[in-house]
Amino acid sequence: MKWYKIYIGLNVCFIFQACKEIKFNRLGRDERGLKRAETVNGMLWFIGVSRNATVVTVATVTAFIVHKDDHNPLILTGIITPGLPEVRHPPFHTTVGNTTFTTTKMLKHIGPGLGIVPAVGILANIAIAKAFSQGQKVDATQEIIALGVCNIVSSYFQSMLVNGSFSRSAVSNASGVKTPGSGIYTGLLVVLTLLLLTPYFYFIPRAALSSVIVCAVLQMVDVKILKTLWKISRLDIIPLMSTFLSALFMGVEFGLICGVCVDGLLLLYYHSRPPLDIQYVDNGVLPSHYAIHPIGGIHFAGAENMTTKLSHLIHTDTLSDDEEYTPRDKILVVYCDVLYRVDYTFLQSMQMFVVNWSQVGRVIWVDVNDTIKQQLELMLKDAIFCAKKDLGSYMITSVESPPLESPVESDV
Repeated sequence: MKWYKIYIGLNVCFIFQACKEIKFNRLGRDERGLKRAETVNGMLWFIGVSRNATVVTVATVTAFIVHKDDHNPLILTGIITPGLPEVRHPPFHTTVGNTTFTTTKMLKHIGPGLGIVPAVGILANIAIAKAFSQGQKVDATQEIIALGVCNIVSSYFQSMLVNGSFSRSAVSNASGVKTPGSGIYTGLLVVLTLLLLTPYFYFIPRAALSSVIVCAVLQMVDVKILKTLWKISRLDIIPLMSTFLSALFMGVEFGLICGVCVDGLLLLYYHSRPPLDIQYVDNGVLPSHYAIHPIGGIHFAGAENMTTKLSHLIHTDTLSDDEEYTPRDKILVVYCDVLYRVDYTFLQSMQMFVVNWSQVGRVIWVDVNDTIKQQLELMLKDAIFCAKKDLGSYMITSVESPPLESPVESDV
């Protein structure tokens, strides 16, 4: 009897798509048939907007017709307990079989889920909001607060975990919902349904409900984005496909976590290779020197990469790996005008690098902001700081001064 389910599901999908197309069709208007055209267009619009209810109603009637002697070839929704749940505080202990679980035992039983479930809920809620925001700004803090308040209030009505739903949001979007007011409307309908209409939902086939959700979610699939990413940023295809495949085969929750982890690894990869504009300057205006322009923030991930590149300059007179080292005083100028954050690991790496560089020359820090200057002063003894306008005089002084003879250890 499984063919019944397939038949119902395919027909629901067909009717759903037909109603969707009807919504966008309009009759031509002329002076003689203006009123009639407006009436027909209004009916077409109503059918298109109410397509979810239309297809579910058709499927329910079909299930009722094939129902004989308490036997139905379709899997139905079944009996739904009518009425609203009792209002009471959340239970702090429960009994399962002959075992009573106290609050401590319940928390122990949940285990890592105490952190994983809220994290997945928050990620899902924000992801849903961004998926339907159509480019508008999404306030993640507002989403988290709303999610917390909803769960606290619903816990007094014996509710399950409250969270945003991709399927429900997709159905609302496919129905033409434009404002958050639909939540109030839907909530009132749910209350009225629980009070008055639960007996009539017995014959709704689950295949019909599933088909409505599938048709609604399919509208969210944007295949064209693959072509766009291939042209603009191919690396972004990695988290996209990781999220898609893991969500497809292991569930949406795992897919979200997988996508976040993969994107985090890519972010770590970028941070491990900070942009460094390393130049050898010999223009006759200033003494010849090496100049670097670190951009943004440099953290532990990029510290090793940066010091490795700079340490290479100690044993060469140019940026080429093939030229031999000629002993002379070297000046390294670090322009910090767009460097706004460093961490302790980076400072440690720079401390060791400056000690090595001090054997052949000096390091000058230019246009350092107050915060980073204070950090460098704690880690580097006799560090040279100057403004860009005073760089020439400091460089001449550095050339005339002998290199430091011994490394300096930090007290930090």
